[in-house]
Amino acid sequence: IVSEVDESTATKLEDEILGTDENQEILSADGDVSDLETEINNAAATLELNKNYTFTASSGEGITISKNLEIDGKGNYIDANKQGRIFKINNGYNLTLKNIIIKNGYHSNGDGGAILCYGTLNLINSQFIDNHANVTGGAVYSKFGTVENCSFTDNYAGNGGAISGSSTAIGCIFNANYASEDGGAIYNVNAEGCTFIGNCAEHRGGGMY
Repeated sequence: IVSEVDESTATKLEDEILGTDENQEILSADGDVSDLETEINNAAATLELNKNYTFTASSGEGITISKNLEIDGKGNYIDANKQGRIFKINNGYNLTLKNIIIKNGYHSNGDGGAILCYGTLNLINSQFIDNHANVTGGAVYSKFGTVENCSFTDNYAGNGGAISGSSTAIGCIFNANYASEDGGAIYNVNAEGCTFIGNCAEHRGGGMY
């Protein structure tokens, strides 16, 4: 079941995902890509983020994940600052991301502007804002996993402005995402109980294809 709602309702729904409101103070960034990569490399099975991260140097293909890991963002953000992709998960490994804001991921000639996953990716209670991939999955390309109670706003790709791959989206909000070809919000993704607002595709499936 999917539904369409107006933009003011969408904003309220997005605020509820991370328990924020328009008056909440945004903390200044105090970590870079190298700091985040070091914390991930040093983590065992779980990692809690206690600060924000803004990339000031290129992240290229993204921080490579070659182990099973759960990252709790604790409401903090990772801003790739259009310097590259944020995460690349290798085949055979699982990454769970929850309570985090992911924004400004970018890949000029591949899939997954913020996250490219060849293993299993589970996303929970998180926001994805203004991520861009020229091929598929403006925010996320993932072959396996679930995306639950997340919001995707102003993401862009050739196919699947927000998400592409073979994952399942549950209870998510897709707002103003764009695809230059098919699937303004999602492409080849199962959707259960999701809300679509103002998504656009140049060819087929403004919301989903």
